[in-house]
Amino acid sequence: MFQYVSVGLKENSTNKSLLIYPNPNNGLFEIKLDTETDNAKAVLFSALGQNVYEQKISDYTTLLNCSLLSKGIYSLYVFENEKHFITRKLIIE
Repeated sequence: MFQYVSVGLKENSTNKSLLIYPNPNNGLFEIKLDTETDNAKAVLFSALGQNVYEQKISDYTTLLNCSLLSKGIYSLYVFENEKHFITRKLIIE
């Protein structure tokens, strides 16, 4: 008998919509939220779980400049009022 265990990144979300594009790319990502926020931040983690980038999100559209990071797959966590509400994968080529 086999037992399957998930070890991947769950793409968590709430009723808020988040668009990230272009993805993949060279490190310049645009984030679009469907609602305005005044206390949100984007936090990027490496595959090793290291916090490698943080930026405040204060408008519907925000540019993330991650061009100095190494190529790879990163986990983007978006927090609002210190509560996690969306997770996405970013790929830097």
